[in-house]
Amino acid sequence: LSSGDLETVMGNQHEQVLVLNPASPDPIDGKVARRKDYKQLLERMETFTVTPEDPQFWVVGNTGLVWGTYTIGLHPKGGEATTVRIRFSRTYIKENGLW
Repeated sequence: LSSGDLETVMGNQHEQVLVLNPASPDPIDGKVARRKDYKQLLERMETFTVTPEDPQFWVVGNTGLVWGTYTIGLHPKGGEATTVRIRFSRTYIKENGLW
Protein backbone atom coordinates (compact mmCIF):
# COMPACT_ATOMS: atom_id res chain seq x y z
CA LEU A 1 0.00 0.00 0.00
CA SER A 2 2.80 2.39 0.82
CA SER A 3 4.10 2.17 -2.77
CA GLY A 4 0.62 2.69 -4.25
CA ASP A 5 1.04 -0.46 -6.35
CA LEU A 6 -2.48 -1.89 -6.40
CA GLU A 7 -1.48 -4.99 -8.38
CA THR A 8 1.11 -6.02 -5.79
CA VAL A 9 -1.33 -5.40 -2.94
CA MET A 10 -3.99 -7.52 -4.65
CA GLY A 11 -1.54 -10.32 -5.48
CA ASN A 12 -2.03 -12.03 -2.12
CA GLN A 13 -5.78 -11.48 -1.76
CA HIS A 14 -7.97 -14.59 -1.86
CA GLU A 15 -11.07 -14.51 -4.09
CA GLN A 16 -13.19 -14.91 -0.94
CA VAL A 17 -11.37 -12.34 1.22
CA LEU A 18 -13.60 -10.85 3.93
CA VAL A 19 -12.58 -7.59 5.61
CA LEU A 20 -14.24 -6.24 8.73
CA ASN A 21 -13.07 -2.65 8.97
CA PRO A 22 -13.85 -0.59 12.09
CA ALA A 23 -14.09 2.52 9.88
CA SER A 24 -16.95 1.00 7.86
CA PRO A 25 -20.27 -0.42 9.02
CA ASP A 26 -20.30 -2.93 6.15
CA PRO A 27 -17.87 -5.79 5.49
CA ILE A 28 -15.77 -5.82 2.32
CA ASP A 29 -16.72 -9.16 0.80
CA GLY A 30 -14.59 -10.65 -1.98
CA LYS A 31 -11.55 -9.73 -4.02
CA VAL A 32 -13.45 -7.47 -6.45
CA ALA A 33 -14.81 -5.38 -3.56
CA ARG A 34 -11.39 -5.31 -1.87
CA ARG A 35 -9.74 -4.03 -5.07
CA LYS A 36 -12.39 -1.30 -5.41
CA ASP A 37 -11.90 -0.24 -1.77
CA TYR A 38 -8.10 -0.08 -2.08
CA LYS A 39 -8.33 1.77 -5.41
CA GLN A 40 -10.64 4.42 -3.94
CA LEU A 41 -8.38 4.82 -0.92
CA LEU A 42 -5.23 5.25 -3.01
CA GLU A 43 -6.95 7.73 -5.35
CA ARG A 44 -7.85 9.95 -2.36
CA MET A 45 -4.34 9.97 -0.87
CA GLU A 46 -1.26 11.94 -1.72
CA THR A 47 0.69 9.50 0.46
CA PHE A 48 -0.39 6.49 2.47
CA THR A 49 2.09 4.49 4.54
CA VAL A 50 1.53 1.37 6.61
CA THR A 51 4.18 0.22 9.09
CA PRO A 52 3.55 -3.02 11.01
CA GLU A 53 4.81 -3.00 14.60
CA ASP A 54 5.75 -6.20 16.37
CA PRO A 55 3.37 -8.60 14.58
CA GLN A 56 2.69 -11.89 16.37
CA PHE A 57 2.05 -15.19 14.57
CA TRP A 58 0.39 -18.43 15.57
CA VAL A 59 -0.13 -21.43 13.28
CA VAL A 60 -2.29 -24.46 14.09
CA GLY A 61 -2.62 -26.96 11.28
CA ASN A 62 -3.90 -25.11 8.21
CA THR A 63 -4.94 -21.99 10.13
CA GLY A 64 -2.65 -19.03 10.71
CA LEU A 65 -3.37 -16.06 12.95
CA VAL A 66 -1.50 -12.75 12.83
CA TRP A 67 -2.08 -9.79 15.14
CA GLY A 68 -0.36 -6.63 16.28
CA THR A 69 -0.43 -2.93 15.54
CA TYR A 70 0.09 -0.74 12.49
CA THR A 71 1.15 2.87 12.30
CA ILE A 72 -0.64 4.43 9.35
CA GLY A 73 0.43 7.73 7.84
CA LEU A 74 -2.34 9.42 5.87
CA HIS A 75 -1.97 12.49 3.70
CA PRO A 76 -5.19 13.06 1.75
CA LYS A 77 -4.98 15.10 -1.43
CA GLY A 78 -5.67 18.71 -0.44
CA GLY A 79 -5.71 17.81 3.25
CA GLU A 80 -3.45 17.65 6.27
CA ALA A 81 -1.19 14.71 7.03
CA THR A 82 -2.00 12.64 10.10
CA THR A 83 -0.74 9.48 11.76
CA VAL A 84 -2.88 6.87 13.48
CA ARG A 85 -2.04 3.65 15.28
CA ILE A 86 -4.45 0.73 15.03
CA ARG A 87 -4.64 -2.85 16.21
CA PHE A 88 -5.16 -5.55 13.61
CA SER A 89 -5.84 -9.25 13.40
CA ARG A 90 -5.88 -11.51 10.37
CA THR A 91 -6.82 -15.12 9.84
CA TYR A 92 -5.27 -17.17 7.04
CA ILE A 93 -6.19 -20.64 5.81
CA LYS A 94 -3.69 -22.82 3.97
CA GLU A 95 -5.32 -24.12 0.82
CA ASN A 96 -3.56 -26.23 -1.85
CA GLY A 97 -0.24 -25.50 -0.16
CA LEU A 98 -0.71 -21.70 -0.25
CA TRP A 99 -1.68 -19.30 2.54
